[in-house]
Amino acid sequence: MANTNSVPKHKVIEVVCLVAIDQDNQILATQRAEDKPLGLRWEFPGGKIDIGESAEAALRREIVEELGIELGALTRLPAVTHEYDFGTIQLTPFLSKVDKRPQLGELHAHAAARWIALDDCDQLEWAPADLPIIEMLRHTELSK
Repeated sequence: MANTNSVPKHKVIEVVCLVAIDQDNQILATQRAEDKPLGLRWEFPGGKIDIGESAEAALRREIVEELGIELGALTRLPAVTHEYDFGTIQLTPFLSKVDKRPQLGELHAHAAARWIALDDCDQLEWAPADLPIIEMLRHTELSK
């Protein structure tokens, strides 16, 4: 029987995301556009790393493009690997502690964006690759 998947499962897609946490221990969540894979699921904002681009440079570029925000200091967190039907995601998160919530620009790649308490994250339907990051934040001092 032929494999009906258009993309081999072994394809690895390198992606970065922003874990922005404010002084009230709330995180920035963005909702994927309805017409994208995993449409209307919530995620940490970010995107694909371009060829020859560092993970941090990719994140800074993606956040300006998607949210109109210039990022300050970033701390790289442990990567997460998740296999989807369309390929395997290698997701590298970066933590940004924000003293004052940045004014979000016009959303170009998302249906919605909101700040949510870490303890309330279960109220949203998250993309599966992002769930281990939420668990890590809940069980470490990173968000304190």
